Amino acid sequence: MVVKLAEFKRLKRPLLSALLTLLVIITIRNPCYALDFTLYGHNSVVWELRFDNDRLYSAGADGTLKVWNKELVPLQNITSHNSWARCIGISDKYIAVGGYKPDNTIKVYDKNTLKLIYTLKAHKGSVFALLFYKSFLISAGSDNTIIVWKDFKPLKSLKIHDGWVRKLAIYNGYLVSGDENGRLSFSALDDFKFERSFELKSQILSLHVFQNKLYVGTSDGSVYRFSLDKGQIKYEKILSFESTVQSITDDGKSLYLSVEGKVIVVNDETTGAKIVRNFDMSASEITSLQIIDKTIFVSNREGDIFKYSVDGRYLGKAPKHFLSSAKISVNENSLVIGREDGSIERYNVSNGLLIWSYKNDTPIRFVLTLGESVIAGDSSGKLLILKDGKVQSVFYNEDAFLTCALDESKKNLVYFGSRGKVFSLEDIQGRWNLRMLAIIPEEWVCSIYDSGGILYTGTNFGNVYALDKKSYNPKLIRYYPSPVVNISKLNNQIVVFHFNGTVAVFD
Repeated sequence: MVVKLAEFKRLKRPLLSALLTLLVIITIRNPCYALDFTLYGHNSVVWELRFDNDRLYSAGADGTLKVWNKELVPLQNITSHNSWARCIGISDKYIAVGGYKPDNTIKVYDKNTLKLIYTLKAHKGSVFALLFYKSFLISAGSDNTIIVWKDFKPLKSLKIHDGWVRKLAIYNGYLVSGDENGRLSFSALDDFKFERSFELKSQILSLHVFQNKLYVGTSDGSVYRFSLDKGQIKYEKILSFESTVQSITDDGKSLYLSVEGKVIVVNDETTGAKIVRNFDMSASEITSLQIIDKTIFVSNREGDIFKYSVDGRYLGKAPKHFLSSAKISVNENSLVIGREDGSIERYNVSNGLLIWSYKNDTPIRFVLTLGESVIAGDSSGKLLILKDGKVQSVFYNEDAFLTCALDESKKNLVYFGSRGKVFSLEDIQGRWNLRMLAIIPEEWVCSIYDSGGILYTGTNFGNVYALDKKSYNPKLIRYYPSPVVNISKLNNQIVVFHFNGTVAVFD
């Protein structure tokens, strides 16, 4: 049986009462209700979307790079910058992310593992645009400079703009760059020598190459078409709107432009550019568009990522971010709190006085009280065992330890979920031992429930797996397209709570 929270009122009263009671108990008593909500959407502006090999990449003002599949299931999250993550560049091996001031750095990650390889420091301002071309990385920013990197070292600095350089594109043997004053410059790709520029007199916000033409969108609502005719660069203004043209893309047949919250479909024919359709796709200004497999992906200034068909039908949206700022664990004597700033505090439940505190260097993802010990997982992949405010043991993983569950039969055995892995931690004769039990490739294990001989795990894909404790081989028993928030048991039936409010009850 599957129900939405909005449909609870339709259920028979005994079942409704039981489900609501169970939900309250889980929320209050479960010490590992510690889902890392930064795995989901952005909490503010999404500056850029990029598609590559069926993966959608998004960079936002929350300083993160997020990776999604085409169903907008979150696959990975990287905190790339202390300020905004402003732009993305993708090659066959690397993903580069540009940072806003005062960070001003470019972070380069391995495309397969998403592990940080390089931190590039050369810009003296925000990095607004990135692209890979052959063996080069090219960046541009608010220091009015374009930097060409070879082997991730500065090769050339191009000083051809007197304003912030907002956009870059490759077009017919040229590196094209657009700035906030409306200057569009063309530099030869073979030696990066400046050749000529055009003054469009309005901030350049979008560049897109389609059918051997370069399209330029500006802040005054103008759309220009550039073409190369017998070695001569020619251009003309083809459209004018009342608001900025923030993004331009195509579906192979038509151009798609974003103006405020609308997506406008344009056919550029020999007789001129014609608007053929327009769709309302966002309540706030659209910041970026991407089209793949006849599907439009739209980001906006509120942190949303929407999914539409090319004929304007709404298909869905990314789970919205919200911050779970404190993780709590309680027993009969004390209350333990883990915070986003890395603080772990233990309080006496009788008088409310602080017993001890510990400051970790990264956000806490869960805390668990186990006798006099406190176990905590953080966003960097550390697993800490503390006693009296001091670290007794520490274990390291490649990804964050996200959630935990006590073994039903043993007080000193705990299960943990991470990206693609399930672990156990056990105190054996005073020594803590961490063991990997199972691999669930590419999925974040964000909920665990121990039911005696079977360990149930829920993932960010919405999958629920049963792991027989004899072998710990994961067996898929359920799928619903929303991340699993929690798993519990009611009247010998497994109850699964999904992020979108869906509750599934099954044997």
